[in-house]
Amino acid sequence: MVTLRRMLVLLLLATVIPVAGPAARAAAAPTPGPGWSATPVSSSALHGECAEVLFVGVRGSGESPPYGSTIAALRDAIAAGAGGASVRQVYLDYPAGAIDAVDRRSLEDAIFDPTAAQNAYFASVGAGVTALSNLIASQAQACPSQRLLLAGFSQGAEVVVRTLALHPQGPHLLAAVVLGDPLHYPGQNTLELDGTAGNRAFGLVTALNYLRGVADPLDNPTRADQVHAVVQAAVDMYQGTIDTTRLTAMMAADKLAISGMDAPHVYSVCDEGDLVCDAAQPLARVLTTASTITAERDRARPIHLGYHGAAVAHTVSAVDAALAALPPSTTTTAPPPPPAPVEEWLPVGVAGLALAVVLLVVALHLGRRWRRRVRAVAAHRRDG
Repeated sequence: MVTLRRMLVLLLLATVIPVAGPAARAAAAPTPGPGWSATPVSSSALHGECAEVLFVGVRGSGESPPYGSTIAALRDAIAAGAGGASVRQVYLDYPAGAIDAVDRRSLEDAIFDPTAAQNAYFASVGAGVTALSNLIASQAQACPSQRLLLAGFSQGAEVVVRTLALHPQGPHLLAAVVLGDPLHYPGQNTLELDGTAGNRAFGLVTALNYLRGVADPLDNPTRADQVHAVVQAAVDMYQGTIDTTRLTAMMAADKLAISGMDAPHVYSVCDEGDLVCDAAQPLARVLTTASTITAERDRARPIHLGYHGAAVAHTVSAVDAALAALPPSTTTTAPPPPPAPVEEWLPVGVAGLALAVVLLVVALHLGRRWRRRVRAVAAHRRDG
C-alpha cells in the first residue's frame, strides 16, 4: 500500500506540473533593458514597442539618410551621457532637397514675387513638415507616455521649428535641438546655450520673410521702390536696427513662432558667419550684387558644418540632464510575455487531476475489498 500511495502522489505531481510550468516560464522571461535602440528606423516604417523617449533626427540639405554627419554626431554625444533612459531612434523620411536649388533668382522671387512657384528646397521643407507632423500625431496615439526628442540640422532645423510652431507639444516634448536654423531670429522662443552669433543673427528664411513684407507693393508700389526698401532693410538687419516688434508679429502671423509652452525645451545653436542662420550681411552683399549666393555659401560652409564637439557641449549637457530627470513611472519598456493561454494547459491539467482522483478512488476501493477478503479467510481458518 505504501508503494501504491507513493505512485499515486508522483502521478498527481506529474499532472500538476504542466499547469504551473507555462506561467513560471513566462514570469522568468527577461524584458528589454534600457538604452538606445541599435539602428535608426525610417519614420515611414516605424513599428514596435514604445520607449520612454522617441529620438527623431532630421538631416540637412542634400544629406543622405539616416541622419547625415551633423545629427549623427549630436546623437552620439547625447547618447554617451544620457543615462539609462530607453530611446527609440527614428530618422525622418523626407527629400532633404539640396540647397544648391537656391540661387539669386529664387531669392528675388521669394522676396518680390509671392506668386512664384516653390523651388525644390521649399517643397522639400513642406514635405518634411508633413512627415514630421504625421509621425508626432501617430506616436502620440500609439505611445501616449512617450516623450519626444527632436534634432534638426540646417533644412532639418527648419522642419523641426515649423512643425513645433504648427503643433506645440508642451509636456510631451522632452527637448528639441536645432543647429544652423534658417528660421533663427533675435527674440525667437529658444534657449541658446551655445553658438557665437549675436543678437543680430537672422536666418536666411526669416530674412526672406521679413524682406518680402518690406517689399509690400502697398508701401512701395514700384520695383525700384521695393528694391530700395529691401536693400535698406537688409542693411538694417545687419546693423541690428530693424523693428523687432514688427518681425515678431510677422513670424507669428506666418505660423513660424515657437510657442511659450515649448520654448523652455527648444535649444538653438547658431555660429557667426553661418549663411543659413546668420544671413543678414551675406544677403545684403548678394542683393547689391557685391557677391553671389554661391560664393557666400562656399565661404560659410566650414562654419555651417561645425556644429559638433565643443560647439554644442552645453546643449548636449542640457539634453542629457532632461533625459536623466525622467521619472521612473514613465518607463514604457515592453512587458514580459503573458502567461500561456488557458487553453494550452487547462485540458491537460484537469484531465490529469481527474485521472489521479479516479485512480485513488479505485485503489482505495480495491484496498478495502482486499482487506475484507483477508479478514474473511482468517476467520474461516479460525472456525475450521
